[in-house]
Amino acid sequence: MPAAVLAGAAAGLILLMGSVYLAGGSVPMLADAEAAWSQEAFWRNAGKHFWRFLRLSLYALIPYAAALFVAGLPRRAAEAVWGEGLAARPLVLAGHVRLAMDFARVRLVLADSRQSLRACLGSLRLVLRHPGVIFWLWACFGIAWAALSWGYVKLAGWLEQGGVVGFAALVAAQQAYVLARIGLRFAAWGAAAELDPILRPLPAPEPPPAEPQTAPAPDYQI
Repeated sequence: MPAAVLAGAAAGLILLMGSVYLAGGSVPMLADAEAAWSQEAFWRNAGKHFWRFLRLSLYALIPYAAALFVAGLPRRAAEAVWGEGLAARPLVLAGHVRLAMDFARVRLVLADSRQSLRACLGSLRLVLRHPGVIFWLWACFGIAWAALSWGYVKLAGWLEQGGVVGFAALVAAQQAYVLARIGLRFAAWGAAAELDPILRPLPAPEPPPAEPQTAPAPDYQI
């Protein structure tokens, strides 16, 4: 059992590092519409934003833990607060937290800031101030995730009965499913990159100081 726990923890840590590194290289390219894609820019941004995004991921564990706490409340007490819709509410809260962290990543990139905790708290406030926009954004991605997962489960169950050919097709389907999930993450980052400057515009840059006026040199006739 300890070996299995350590293996699971190591796999989770590797997955976290990989996702943070991928986000560090991808979000800046999505946030800057004028940036040209290049491997050099991707790896540079991945290294630049890695620690900022990693701290943000650790700070995000606090609101995630709050959502899980809500999910673990006794049914009777929970029904008294939220009614019969309790079962779905923690999933909604977790989805909103995830979107808030996408906005926080975009804000760290646009502001070129290292203040991960401030970006985390500010993005949570952003979600609370714009519940309509965030809900429909969450609903769109939630439906896409649910449809993708449902389709994969149905297809996997059918392919498992196909012998060797079905097994090979199942492996290909698994890879396609992983790529589709990565594509949805890119879509979520892109949506946050489009909405964040609209919902909370960055302050306008200060104009450069005016150059001192100098008197024109006299035009001497020789």
